[in-house]
Amino acid sequence: MRVACRQKRVLVIDDKVDQALSMAAVLDILGHEVRTAFGGRQGLDEARAFRPEVLLCDLGMPVVDGFMVARTLRSDRELRAVRLIAVSAYDMPGVSVDAGFDVHLVKPADVRELALIVAAEDAAWDAQVASAPATRPRGVA
Repeated sequence: MRVACRQKRVLVIDDKVDQALSMAAVLDILGHEVRTAFGGRQGLDEARAFRPEVLLCDLGMPVVDGFMVARTLRSDRELRAVRLIAVSAYDMPGVSVDAGFDVHLVKPADVRELALIVAAEDAAWDAQVASAPATRPRGVA
């Protein structure tokens, strides 16, 4: 499946290496520049170095979980604008949105939905996120 869009810098953070690499492979096939990190602490370091436009993050990781990643990035002046997408086995979009994520996807994430959300540009972002069935955009009850 190909979604027409400009290449984006995307960071995938998941402590489950196979899941992080699988998601990164899909995003790479879609034409994005992708990096991976296998834990929250490594993910924060990689975010500072790579400056992603979009960041996909698991929630349930040891030591530095996805919630701490989101709170840390939202408090960082240079990284607060990154589009944060929670990708988790936990179906708790309200909690992830409250922590600072823009969108919550339940694992396994639908590849088509993921492609459309990552590809969305500024004006289309809100509309695309709002129409995605497994997501909950920030600020929407």
